[in-house]
Amino acid sequence: MEKDYVPKHKPVEKNPNTNMKQQAPAQHNQQNQQKKENKPQQNNQNNNQQKPAQNNQQNNNQGNQNNKQNQGNAQHNHQNQASKPASSTPQQGKASDTKPSTSATQNTASSTPKTQTPAGDTPKPVSNAPKTETPKSTSDNSAETKAEPKKPTTVTKIVKKDFAEARGIGLHASKKYCMYICTFIKGKTVDKALKDLGDVLLFKRAIPMKGEIPHRSEPGMMSGRYPVKTVAQFITMLKSLRGNVIVNGLDVHKAVITMGSASWGSRPAKRGGARFKRTNVTLRVGEKN
Repeated sequence: MEKDYVPKHKPVEKNPNTNMKQQAPAQHNQQNQQKKENKPQQNNQNNNQQKPAQNNQQNNNQGNQNNKQNQGNAQHNHQNQASKPASSTPQQGKASDTKPSTSATQNTASSTPKTQTPAGDTPKPVSNAPKTETPKSTSDNSAETKAEPKKPTTVTKIVKKDFAEARGIGLHASKKYCMYICTFIKGKTVDKALKDLGDVLLFKRAIPMKGEIPHRSEPGMMSGRYPVKTVAQFITMLKSLRGNVIVNGLDVHKAVITMGSASWGSRPAKRGGARFKRTNVTLRVGEKN
């Protein structure tokens, strides 16, 4: 047979007049008010218990510090009393330190020994006359006076040569003009050649040439030209040749141009396959017998 169900808790009797929804917020508000009233009471109790404990600790620490300071001051006073001098007044001690005693000065004076000269000895006079040195031995003087033998000075003498030369390499001139100028000055002295070439520059004299060249009215000349640029280069060469004659020891008035040759130099190429004119010239001078 089945047992009848018996509930453990008694059923709550419901009032038909009141609703549960209205009762719940009222109960919750009452509980919050009770909690708020209990909290400040508990906080006040805790603070009252902690404060006396903290005050006691602070008082103990201050008392220990005061005791330590009192002990340090007592030791310091004891040391100062021990270090003080026995003199009654400090002012008298200062005055005695600053003023030197006369007895000390007397003692220092008495301690310095007095130099006494014996009765028999007399001080020697000091002479201001200059000291005379003894002459050295003659052997030392003879060794010093001996001088080393002087080396003979070699004078380079100018060696006389039989000829003098001057060369012009790569002259900007025609080989044909150079050849005719060499034949024109050959057999003349350097001064005579310089004078004749100077006349060519002034167009007073022409250099004789062969071929289809204009004729000239000068005696003994059929045709000739005035190569001014080439003549100017020969004048510079003749001046250097004159200096070489003097250096080699030849007589300028007797020295004669014995040889003059002209040959092609290195001719650089120019546009169109042609080449520039370059000539090497050599002049030699020798004395006539």
